[in-house]
Amino acid sequence: VAEPEVPAPGGPVYRPWSTEDAAVPARLGPLVTAIVGAEGPVHVDGVCRRVAASRGASRVGARLRAEVDDAVRALGRRVQRRGDFLWPPELSPDHWDGFRVADPALEGSLRRASELPVEEVANAAVAVLRAEVAMPWADLVRETRSLLGFGRTGSQVEEAMDRGIRHAIDTGRAAERDRFVALP
Repeated sequence: VAEPEVPAPGGPVYRPWSTEDAAVPARLGPLVTAIVGAEGPVHVDGVCRRVAASRGASRVGARLRAEVDDAVRALGRRVQRRGDFLWPPELSPDHWDGFRVADPALEGSLRRASELPVEEVANAAVAVLRAEVAMPWADLVRETRSLLGFGRTGSQVEEAMDRGIRHAIDTGRAAERDRFVALP
């Protein structure tokens, strides 16, 4: 009997799709649908890497990227595309309030900062604000980064956190006053 999974503080653990999860569909459309269903919202580059791995390849080339783009277009409403991110049809980017945290013990769980949807970072920042009410922008960047599993704030991580916090403000879920960010 498997031990029940203990949820990570703050949100569910991000689990990348794996060829070990299920039989790998032979056709690209069902494969993309399976990956997006398991990981979504997910950056299209992440989907391309999973497709490449399912084919035994370690690199993503222009041809594979074009195939994935064609498959996403052909899937129509079965996969939503917003910018570089693919969403399962049951999640609305405008109403989703979830976020996933990294589990250091799970390979692939920590995503690249550039591959975090702005909505997810905004949701994590709002979760931090719910606990703290208000804090300086720089502290909110640090706490959001930490919640999402990043140990340090490099330029890419800081940029991703800034975009997410700005999105929370722009959508009315947070407010900025004198470089402090608070719940509205």
